[in-house]
Amino acid sequence: MFVIKLLICIKIKQKKKNKKVYNLIVIKTSKTGSNLGMSRLCERCILKIQDISNNTGIKIKKIFYSTESGDICKTSLTKMINMDNHHLTNYSRHKGYKSLLNTCNCNN
Repeated sequence: MFVIKLLICIKIKQKKKNKKVYNLIVIKTSKTGSNLGMSRLCERCILKIQDISNNTGIKIKKIFYSTESGDICKTSLTKMINMDNHHLTNYSRHKGYKSLLNTCNCNN
């Protein structure tokens, strides 16, 4: 039993050392494709990407997303986690999802 646990630990450490690094691009367009919209990741997406980065051989280095003004913002997962205001989708709010990252009790 100890040998199996040791092998699992070694395998996990090897995964973390040799991670494939990717950049994530998230863009929202209008129906015609002529305008960009806000596509910043919601809180659940941020947590899922963090989980993937921690538990697989994949690491998201930079995240690019479009804004309402048509700009493309570049950030990192760490910066997104540390933001003061995290977006929650209407679906998540209506299903009773409680924010894990927002420290205030405000409705956003």
